[in-house]
This record gives sequence, C-alpha cells and structure tokens, in this order.
Amino acid sequence: MGNKDEKHDGVLAPRCETKHNQHRRSYWHDYRQKGLYMITMVVGERKRLFGTIVGHANGRLGTDEAPHIVLSELGKRVLEDEVPKMHRFYPEVEVWQVAMMPDHIHLLV
Repeated sequence: MGNKDEKHDGVLAPRCETKHNQHRRSYWHDYRQKGLYMITMVVGERKRLFGTIVGHANGRLGTDEAPHIVLSELGKRVLEDEVPKMHRFYPEVEVWQVAMMPDHIHLLV
C-alpha cells in the first residue's frame, strides 16, 4: 500500500494502490445458490498483461477510433482457451459475459 509514480504515454502520474479486505461478500447470502454473479480477477501488481487500450474517448462508436482493447497473445489465450474451460471444471457455472481489461477481467457467471 502506498503511492508510486508511473508513466502513461510519457506522462508521469501518481499511482495509488488500495489494499482491499476480503469482506466484500454479504454474510447473509448463501453463494452456493443459483444466481448471477460478477467475478473480477486482477493480474498481480496490476501488470497490463492482457492487452492495451487504444482509441480515444471522443471516437465514434463502431470505428477503430472508439476506445477498445487490443488483446495481447496472453489476453487472447485467456479469453479463447481458458475462460471456456470454466464450465468443464464447474458444470454448474455458465459464463454469460466477459469484459477484458489490460490488467483484469470481469466475468458474469
């Protein structure tokens, strides 16, 4: 936990690390029940291993100018090979949606 400076596109910016506790679950909810759950998995040290965000905020949707991720080889492998394996190992779990970010992945299961 602490502040570090990090360069983004040549600009030095402060980086704030947040130490999360593991008390994000409702004590009253039985997570073994069927339901829709959002899972977030973060790369260690928030390293941007899954890809790079390109485009800009004012880019027109549906064009390459709109913000989007260009997946790295690792990002492609996780998305195309590893995520589909979840159902094989956990037959009761179905992945509905995936959102890949450079340093983390969100899953709706």
